[in-house]
Parts: sequence; C-alpha cells; structure tokens
Amino acid sequence: MPSRLNLGPLRKDLLDGCREINAALVSQEDAVKLSSGVVHLVSNVGSAPSPAPASDSTATEIIFGTIGLKQFRAYIHGMLVANWQHYLSTAFGRAIDHLLLRGDVKRLPKTPLSIRPRALDPGSFSRLRRSVAANLQDSFDGLPYDQRSSVVRSLFKVPKDDPAGEAFGLLKKHVLIRNLVQHHHGKVRRRDLDELGVKTIDIPGDDGSRISHALDEVVKVTRPAIEQLTRTLDDASAYFEVLP
Repeated sequence: MPSRLNLGPLRKDLLDGCREINAALVSQEDAVKLSSGVVHLVSNVGSAPSPAPASDSTATEIIFGTIGLKQFRAYIHGMLVANWQHYLSTAFGRAIDHLLLRGDVKRLPKTPLSIRPRALDPGSFSRLRRSVAANLQDSFDGLPYDQRSSVVRSLFKVPKDDPAGEAFGLLKKHVLIRNLVQHHHGKVRRRDLDELGVKTIDIPGDDGSRISHALDEVVKVTRPAIEQLTRTLDDASAYFEVLP
C-alpha cells in the first residue's frame, strides 16, 4: 500500500462545499438588493413633488429582508465551520485507518484519546483493527475543538509557527464565534476572551475596518468575516492534504 496517505480529494470536497455555501449567500444578497431596488424604483414613479413611501407591506418585507440577511450570514458562517469540523473528523479517521493498515501504531495518538477494552472486537485482526479505529474516532469526536485540531495537526506534522500558526489561530476564533452566535446570542463572555488570550474578539468590518467586541458585547458576522474564514479554510486544509 502507498507509504503516504493523499487526502487531496477530501480537501477538494471541502473547498467545493465552501464554494457552494458562499454561492448561497451571494444569491441571498442579490435577492435583497433586487428587492430594495424595486422599492426605490416604485417610490420614484410619477410626478408627485415628493416620492411616495413604499407600502407598509413592502417596507416590512424589505426590513425583514435586511434582518434576515444578517441572520443568513451567521447561518452561512456556521455552515462553513461545520464543513471544517466534518473535514477534521474525516481526515482523522482516514489517517488512523492508514496508520493501522501500515502497522505504524507508534504514530497513533496517545492522548487525550482513549480506547475502551470492552468495546474491542478481537475476533480477527481486521475486525480488531476496525474496532480500534472506531474507538479512537468516537473518542476524537467527543473532544473539544481545540484538542481535535491539535491531534490532527500532530498526526500531519503541521508546524506550530506562522503561517500555519496564524491560520489555525483564526480558525479557533471562528469556531468560537460560531458557538457564541449559535448558543449564546453572540454575547462575548470572559471565558471566551480567556480561551483566545485576548481582550477583544476582532473581525473585519464591511468598510475594511476592524470591529472589536469586548466583554458582554454582541458579535455580528460580517461579509468580510465570512470571506476571511473561507480563505483560512483553504490555507489550513492544505496542511492535511498528505499524511507524511
């Protein structure tokens, strides 16, 4: 069997999925822009001295469209993070299978993963191998994100210095933002700042500026933040394309 595991096709699936997710956002943004343009056009038709306001129903639709777009951006951001988490889990599983098939047990992660002896099936070598792999996969999937990321980076011998360190630091922040938005209404907690080792959670703003979120402030996902996450997923996944 090949001495190195090539996960190029898996990475392609990740990036293709990211493109599809971003395409859904572009489509939604275009729909909102089109609706806003129609309201502006209708309000300026005729010879009245001042533009007629949009009807209540149309104005309400546009207001809700804007609010919905902000929520949809948060949803898209969460989908990208979920795509990355699935990629990490799959990359780990394939790496473990590859190492077991090669008999390279010394490279199997020792901590913080664990194998439950009662769950092992010693009926045959192949069944035992699959049982060990399933045990390790279950243990891996139950770990916090930071530990999962560390385990896979160790398996693939990813360097800790930049640019790799910067890419995985950004991903850690985006995973935390996703958890904040989904489970805590986006409100920044002390533990979140401590986990990142920062005083504020910063994301790029729509006008090119940096938006800083301090303790108890609410993080709102911006379009540039989604673009930053997408680029970082591309950069980080390249480190897992081939298992040394």
